[in-house]
Amino acid sequence: MPPRPDVTIRGALDSFATEQAIKGVKPADVADACHLLCDYLDGYAYQSLEPDEHARWESAWNADEEAGAFSNIFGPEKIPPEISMFLSWFMVRKVMSSAAFLRATGRTMTALLEWLADQGHVEREIAEDLAVTSKEATTALPAAERLARALGDTIPRRPPASITEERDLVGEMCAISRIEPGRLWISPWPGEEIGPVRIPKEASAMARVGWEISALHLARISGRPGWTILGMGNVYPL
Repeated sequence: MPPRPDVTIRGALDSFATEQAIKGVKPADVADACHLLCDYLDGYAYQSLEPDEHARWESAWNADEEAGAFSNIFGPEKIPPEISMFLSWFMVRKVMSSAAFLRATGRTMTALLEWLADQGHVEREIAEDLAVTSKEATTALPAAERLARALGDTIPRRPPASITEERDLVGEMCAISRIEPGRLWISPWPGEEIGPVRIPKEASAMARVGWEISALHLARISGRPGWTILGMGNVYPL
């Protein structure tokens, strides 16, 4: 089914937010999630454009950087390929939000994909495949946010005086490679595993192999087994 050129991304999202009632999601949260999706698309989705599309976007963006060039030029068929990055990166890295809103955003994106297929904006098979990610995000995003808080709570308020070794991984994304009660191992790149990192047992129960932690700063402290977290960024679940 060919895309409908008469409908822009912003127009489609406005219609969706106005028309849709999503079980368990407040209308205001639906509208906010759509607004954030527009922000993400306007700020980052141009990177996936073909050369001719990029030139069209760049011309409009140069004319008015605040005009929302991407969402006002392109049609809603551009939305589905960006859902995963929107949920797994933008909502974690760029948005300060509650676990409840993260769940609402995952549900909103699932409903949006179904609506786009119903409206003929995208192929139903494509929408259904991508909806798997948004459904997972409904539970994974709040869980990752709770894990990030639990790990952050372990960071010493004052630098320990008896550090024997440090690993500064601030520039790396470290995948959780192994988990045991009260301990986890991380892999900053293929072939290397660092651990065990000492964490509360409650935190290890929240963690999942494959989730990533950004900007880790680890240290070995005299008299304590394993590694201690001295600093970290976010937990990315998808």
